[in-house]
Amino acid sequence: MKKSIRVLALIAALPGLALADEATNTVTIYGVIDANVAASTNTGAATTAGTGLVSVGPGPGSTRTVLGQGLFQGSRWGIKGARDFGDGNKAIFNLEGGVYLGTGVIDQQGQIFGRQAWVGLENARWGQLTLGRTYGTFSDAIGSGDVFGENHGNEVLYKPVGPGNTAGNYGGSNGQENTFFYNYSGLRWDNSVKYRGKFNNVTLGAQHASGKDTGADMYAASIGYDNTETLKATVSIQDEQDSTGKTHKDIVIAGQFKATPVIQLYSFYMQSKFDAGFANVTKFANVPGSANGGTGTTATSTNSELSGPAFAREDDVFNLSIKYTLNPSWDLIGTYYNDRASNVAAAGDSGTRNTYMAIADYFLDKKTDLYVAVAHSTLSGAVAGANSAAAGMFATAGISNTSLYTAGIRYRF
Repeated sequence: MKKSIRVLALIAALPGLALADEATNTVTIYGVIDANVAASTNTGAATTAGTGLVSVGPGPGSTRTVLGQGLFQGSRWGIKGARDFGDGNKAIFNLEGGVYLGTGVIDQQGQIFGRQAWVGLENARWGQLTLGRTYGTFSDAIGSGDVFGENHGNEVLYKPVGPGNTAGNYGGSNGQENTFFYNYSGLRWDNSVKYRGKFNNVTLGAQHASGKDTGADMYAASIGYDNTETLKATVSIQDEQDSTGKTHKDIVIAGQFKATPVIQLYSFYMQSKFDAGFANVTKFANVPGSANGGTGTTATSTNSELSGPAFAREDDVFNLSIKYTLNPSWDLIGTYYNDRASNVAAAGDSGTRNTYMAIADYFLDKKTDLYVAVAHSTLSGAVAGANSAAAGMFATAGISNTSLYTAGIRYRF
């Protein structure tokens, strides 16, 4: 009889145990839908599939209008979760995929969770260790001084070429401006082991990603200061080595400062150096129907896309931005980029790209905003004219300046 009572008591307790377990486990579905209509001048030839094209001009010197992928963020959805074991210990995961809003095709080379796909452990004192496809430690460091944050926005017209956008200069279309980070530093990395930690006001980061070939690897490390209120700054280095021993090295110094309750300043300086003939560390084959057109050819999934430069290419990039919060509903943003490139078309040559941009952002509530932006980019020296495409500056050769006018909406959930 006593045994029967114990069994019944245990069965009665099971629902309570299940509820207690669920209370320690959280799973969240989230997303961003960011789209705009943008007109850009001095555009290129016809588009590839999946860009949400509205109208096309006849070529260089024309104006193109597109339904773009958003100014601040590429559209995406994701699932993230954490299981709390107590004493500050958690198991965590994040699966996140992108989408081209105009056509509904999958972004990031057709990878279902091409933005992020990782699992890991977190300790309240010692930090976070993750395994999978993640944003880069070096990219995180740039975000310390980027007005658009660690995801870097789409930074209109700074680099109008990218996955799905390889045929022309676009405005407000996802992949175009993030490609700046792909080209020179990499944004996301496959096969990654990544660490992030914060000790009082000191932040630390480290990462290793394995390449598609034996001997092809990436290593990165960062150290920073973050007092969460007025000042955040980070220094980071990154080193890629391909299977033949050629290297691509990056260094960045980035930071932001809250000058007044309504004025925030952002800045970063980055240097990127490629050995002549450097080959990308990791690649991903296009998926039929993806934003890359489903050609079945090989396209970069994660790291720097500027592969196989004929000369020892070097880029020195400087950015300065300001954000002015006019009131709780309005943000005004101004940003400037300068990229000085050397050894582009011949050993010893140099050229410069300058981009200026102004944004007005109006918040309907905390998660929905409307925005307008105008931007202008110019090329000079070795990166201008016939070399503009080969230099990775604009998508179409012969173009030395372009402007963009865009208006859009961002919805977050």
